[in-house]
Amino acid sequence: MRMNRWVLLTAVIGGLLATGCKTDNIFYKRPPIEEMFAEVTPGMSQSEVFKILGAPTFIQASEMFYIYDDPPKPVRLRIVLDDKGVVLEKFYEPKADLARKYELKQGQPPTVKPLEGEEGRTYPGGPLPRFEKAPKEP
Repeated sequence: MRMNRWVLLTAVIGGLLATGCKTDNIFYKRPPIEEMFAEVTPGMSQSEVFKILGAPTFIQASEMFYIYDDPPKPVRLRIVLDDKGVVLEKFYEPKADLARKYELKQGQPPTVKPLEGEEGRTYPGGPLPRFEKAPKEP
């Protein structure tokens, strides 16, 4: 009976040490995000960025996003690529700033202007109303 208590106590303490609360522990060490971001420079290829930062959280068109939620101040890294996969720009965006910008933008009209000849569409490039011809169509 006494042995079971020691085993249980050891398991509980080991579990607490292994999980840790936003601290480095035995099984997990936070990546040095700022140092890795500093290594990425404009002119690098996409494969070189993969070697430094790893696979991105998601890719959208010509942008790669890396999201890190584990540091004390969560951050999003945005890498802008050209059509050949070469880094044009990089952005270090704290998630608190992104949330603040999003809240400020709520309720404002969209900044996208319709393309010439598409004023009736709900958004640029959107479908035309039924039975209407596309611009510059006979």
